[in-house]
Amino acid sequence: MYKLFTLKNAKKIGITFGIILLINYFLILLFGSFFDLLG
Repeated sequence: MYKLFTLKNAKKIGITFGIILLINYFLILLFGSFFDLLG
């Protein structure tokens, strides 16, 4: 039971971390191209 709970938590943390990384990557792409357009 305890093992299952920690596995579930780890999965949730992993998904959250992945989403944060994706958002950061998207923002870097967005702002990078934005600054390229500015000159």
